[in-house]
Amino acid sequence: MVKKGIVIIDYGSQYTQLIARRVRELGVFSCIVHCRASIEQIVEREPVGLILSGGPSSVYDQGAPQLNKELLNLGLPILGICYGMQLLAHHIMGRVQSSTKREYGHCTVYKIAESLLLKDVPERFTVWMSHGDKVVEVAKNFTVSISSDNCPIAGMENPAQKLFGLQFHPEVVHTQYGTTILKNYLFEVCKCQHNWRIDELVNELISSIKNETREGKVLAAISGGVDSTVLGYVLHNAIGERMAGVFIDNGLLRKNEAEKVKQRFELLRIPVAIIDASQEFLHNLEGIIDPEIKRKIIGDTFVEVFKRYSQRIPDIAVFAQGTLYPM
Repeated sequence: MVKKGIVIIDYGSQYTQLIARRVRELGVFSCIVHCRASIEQIVEREPVGLILSGGPSSVYDQGAPQLNKELLNLGLPILGICYGMQLLAHHIMGRVQSSTKREYGHCTVYKIAESLLLKDVPERFTVWMSHGDKVVEVAKNFTVSISSDNCPIAGMENPAQKLFGLQFHPEVVHTQYGTTILKNYLFEVCKCQHNWRIDELVNELISSIKNETREGKVLAAISGGVDSTVLGYVLHNAIGERMAGVFIDNGLLRKNEAEKVKQRFELLRIPVAIIDASQEFLHNLEGIIDPEIKRKIIGDTFVEVFKRYSQRIPDIAVFAQGTLYPM
């Protein structure tokens, strides 16, 4: 399932997943790739635009992730956010330096140049800043589009090359007009098509699961969290009674959590076996203090309990686990 959309290059920002979500909420497919992904891995996704995420590093740190300059040769629009903007400046003859005043929180910025990116954005608005370094000089043919009292270059761009940078985070709710800015990038700059709807994704997933699990049962690990609950729902819609859901109570849960998970799946009319293995887990952990050893024991015990349970069910062909994955 490849849809032309936006590829987000992840430089370690806590907001990378949120960027992907915001793009999808605007009806455009997005996927996340690691900052060290090859050009081939990016091109094969057929993006119509790129977003460089923020990140905790300084562009001058030894070993800090850097911008693959081949990205600039793809002819695609690029939006750099926070660290992503600093990378753009650093690699195309701008200048970045440590700020004498770190910023984390609300900040008032001023629009000082007209821009496709800032269409329908007022002259003054509040944004969310989170940075230690800042761009102090832009490259030739770049203009400064946004400024603040502490960060004179809070936005920069080269419209001819479709290169844009923002020192603040448009993806967070604390930034006024952040959605407008992202919408402008998607539809005014990248000329994206509306190609993403969550209900269409569910139908595609159900069809894919049916094709990939034609025979045998699917053992689904249910934790009660959002990811595994969605997995259980989609699996059950796809293959019905061929799904064997199992929830393991390890004795380390919140009060009444196992009962709440049971009730939730009963409401959804999805059969899930509740295995009380709490005594086994607590016995295996008895006397253990080191947290890493505890983690390994918990993991090994989970595997052992799952293995024993799976042997009780004939025709298990596939094991399914739901977890968050940066697609």
